[in-house]
Amino acid sequence: MIKEEIKRCLEKNVEMWQKETNSLPKISYDEDVCECSDLFVGQPDTDSSIQWQYAPVDRILDFSDLEKRYCVELPEDLKDFYNAYFFLELRGFIDNECISFKPLDETVDVLDNLEFFLGGEEDEESETTNFIVLGLYAHKYWFGISKFGKGQVVALLEEGKEYVLAESLGKLFKKLKIGSPQLGWYSVLTSAEQKHDDSGSFIGGKPCIPATIPLPTCKICGDPLTFFFQVAFPKGHMWEGKSLALFFCDSTYYKHDAHDMLPPVLLRDEDDLSDNDLDPDHYQTLFRVFFFDTRDGVIREDYQEKVRYQRIDWKEGRRRDKKVPIILAGEPVWMESHWRERPRSCGGNRMEFVLQVADYFNFEIYPNAPSEMEANYMALQGQPPFRPREENNYTLFCDFNRVFLWGTTDKQNPVFGINVQSDV
Repeated sequence: MIKEEIKRCLEKNVEMWQKETNSLPKISYDEDVCECSDLFVGQPDTDSSIQWQYAPVDRILDFSDLEKRYCVELPEDLKDFYNAYFFLELRGFIDNECISFKPLDETVDVLDNLEFFLGGEEDEESETTNFIVLGLYAHKYWFGISKFGKGQVVALLEEGKEYVLAESLGKLFKKLKIGSPQLGWYSVLTSAEQKHDDSGSFIGGKPCIPATIPLPTCKICGDPLTFFFQVAFPKGHMWEGKSLALFFCDSTYYKHDAHDMLPPVLLRDEDDLSDNDLDPDHYQTLFRVFFFDTRDGVIREDYQEKVRYQRIDWKEGRRRDKKVPIILAGEPVWMESHWRERPRSCGGNRMEFVLQVADYFNFEIYPNAPSEMEANYMALQGQPPFRPREENNYTLFCDFNRVFLWGTTDKQNPVFGINVQSDV
């Protein structure tokens, strides 16, 4: 029965959370939601997360009136799904792609939602009337029960194309594999003097990269690139023992054309990027990512620092706060107004989330560093079209963008790509 399969998945989820974090499953704390649901356990922790537990439903819904009104016969396993368990998060994998169900608890009016879909109104989120939406597939496509496929579970891909995930909801749950929660790490910043600090992860100061690596220049304007931060991957990461350093051109605004201010857009569909697409020699124009053995890094005294040094300490956890300056591994925190712009693979090698930099997080600079320039839209005739920014910091990839870095899973020579999102 589908109820047994759902319970198996929920129990597996609890088991992994207890193993990984010695707690029940957690989600981000939302005061308005928590006051309405009985599934929450205890109080929110210091990471603004709260534990929750699944529970058998305390009501049995009767779907007969809806079926008569709209002359439909809902799949039995869909009705059993709604009458099985309450939960706040149910995720797994189908064919190595993530499946994430919408929360189902006592606050959800199932019959009202079903009537909405059966009535033919277009859902604002999924922009479709063709199926009963259950959640997200591959972090970006809505999936649910097709209204025309006799109970098939389908995902709605680009241009309205439907992709069959399973012939029924029951078969989907039998295929569903529960993966280990991707905890990741989040940054805690501390002001310090680089000469008195031995951290391998830090913002600004002088880069600690191999002496054999030439300091990079911008391929667009020719200026030296500015060192922004570097990461020594922590214990437990697949790249433990490796480091990554990121440089960026702070001359973007007044020496680059508008189309040169961002890297080329990464594909977000099922196509495979070619090795040439992300070849650093032509892809990394206004930025540069260096990947190397941590032990080979040396403080580069030949670099004149601009960005103020701050130590980075990594805390493991599922903190998904969009305000955290840098999040490492785990799952990205997407902007709600954007698709999940996740590149699939490059040269046949799967691409994984490496890190993200928060929007509105700017990099404080030293007093002797040149100011970043911005367009002077109020300039009168004869005045310069650019002016120094009043803020004593540098921005990364144009003002307020949220920056995502991706990399292939090659442990020796990964290939990197960047995409950005902005609500401005």
